[in-house]
Amino acid sequence: MAFMFECIKCGSCCKYFPEHCLPLRNWEVEKLDELAKEKGIKLNIVPMVCYFDKKSKIAFCMSYGMYNEPCPFLINDNCSIYEDRPLICKMYPVLNYLPAINTFNPKLDFFNNFGKCSNNDPKEIFKQYITGDQIHYNTNELNSKLKEIYGLNYLYSNQNSYINFSVSYYFKILKDKNLIDPHIIKKSNLSNYKIISFMDFLFLIGFKTKAEVDELYDGYKTLKKRLEEI
Repeated sequence: MAFMFECIKCGSCCKYFPEHCLPLRNWEVEKLDELAKEKGIKLNIVPMVCYFDKKSKIAFCMSYGMYNEPCPFLINDNCSIYEDRPLICKMYPVLNYLPAINTFNPKLDFFNNFGKCSNNDPKEIFKQYITGDQIHYNTNELNSKLKEIYGLNYLYSNQNSYINFSVSYYFKILKDKNLIDPHIIKKSNLSNYKIISFMDFLFLIGFKTKAEVDELYDGYKTLKKRLEEI
């Protein structure tokens, strides 16, 4: 019988984060803040990649990070917010949408796309594709196999990659059309700025209407449902 990944709820991925940071979207920050207040939990969430736009004089953030480790929502080795957990948690141990990542960056180590998990050994799972230290695959075949093995986790990784692409796409358009003049904000200077989310920034500079921003949010959050039908 073919291997199918299943979370065994060991809690290890909730206790140790890469670089001690759990990456978050702004709407996830809002949700976690709400849940933390209900549970009396203090969170340490900070803006990660931030810019100051010299044209609009607005500072905006592309991503956030939670520096509580282990996760404060992990109680008795169980996730107390399982239905509301962030996207990175839902897709784990798949960290990227692999066919897209490796098609455009074939030199990237295939196995770096997986997080450490006691119930997942990608080198064993994909051994039929490995020759020496190289991995060879047909993109469509690999996509089917990943979906078969990782199920919803893989679909969530697809969702995550789509969001990353979409946000990067809008940022690039703004720069290419000279609509913004963004300058990276050093972490040591973050407290000097009032920082808003990138989506709010799109609205404030008139690039998107409020309705269009809301539609983007809804699209990001419901994309997984459409992927399940593919």
